[in-house]
Amino acid sequence: MDNVECVLARDHAYMFITVPPHLALSKAMQRIKGRSSRRVQMAFPDLLKR
Repeated sequence: MDNVECVLARDHAYMFITVPPHLALSKAMQRIKGRSSRRVQMAFPDLLKR
C-alpha cells in the first residue's frame, strides 16, 4: 500500500489507497482495520473494558 489519500467529512472518512496486485483487497483491509483498531485501543483504554 504505497499511496494513501484521505478526505474527511463531518461523519465519514474516505480513504483512497493503492494496493499492489499481489495483495488481496481483503488482506489490505484487514491490515488497515487491525492497525486502526489497535491505535484507538491505545488512545482510549476504557474501550477495552466494554
